[in-house]
Amino acid sequence: MKQCMTKLNIVLFCLLLAGFAYIGVFAPKDTSAAKEENRELATMPALTADTLFSGSFSQDFENYLADNVGYRSFFMNTATKIESLKGFKPETGRMVTANKSLGTGDAGENHLLLLSDRVMEVYKKNDAAQKAYIDALNLYAETLPEDIRIFSMLIPTQIEFYEDQSVSDSEKETIDTIYNTVNPRIITVPAYEKLSSHKDEYIYFRTDHHWTQRGAFMAIMPS
Repeated sequence: MKQCMTKLNIVLFCLLLAGFAYIGVFAPKDTSAAKEENRELATMPALTADTLFSGSFSQDFENYLADNVGYRSFFMNTATKIESLKGFKPETGRMVTANKSLGTGDAGENHLLLLSDRVMEVYKKNDAAQKAYIDALNLYAETLPEDIRIFSMLIPTQIEFYEDQSVSDSEKETIDTIYNTVNPRIITVPAYEKLSSHKDEYIYFRTDHHWTQRGAFMAIMPS
């Protein structure tokens, strides 16, 4: 039985290897893919001592293999459809993980979404952090003298207003929950609504979760 399985594995491996060899070597080159990208297919690089030891040959050869694979358009279109299931446009977006705190404390495992010309922090709802914030505000409201005014201004990050993604949780839902739960003495500032009405303007820096001077002005200006 084991010998049969071993032979079957060898046959399957050979078939897989033959399939890759056909696609990579014998299948007709997909010139339509290059035309769609408005460029020429990469050509076989020259192998010389200079190109070999500088590393340029290996890089150019890798580009040559990638360009000259058969059915390249089919594989690229399939990959695009798979990527689209991740919640953003694959031609411009990808997810990366930051290696340190991003400053807001609410990032989902410190994930960033690189989309178009933006780097945006991905928001993931945190029930524990939400409760801690509500409890802190309520404690101030119950403890501080009545003549002291207490404000709460929750500020959404720019990913909330970017429509070409669905990887981030709703920041508005979190803000509404907090504002509707805190002690009525707390004065809530509707920064979300003000920023939303100016979302098409440059109110956030493109590679930072902070707002620009214009964004800050729009958020705090009187209604």
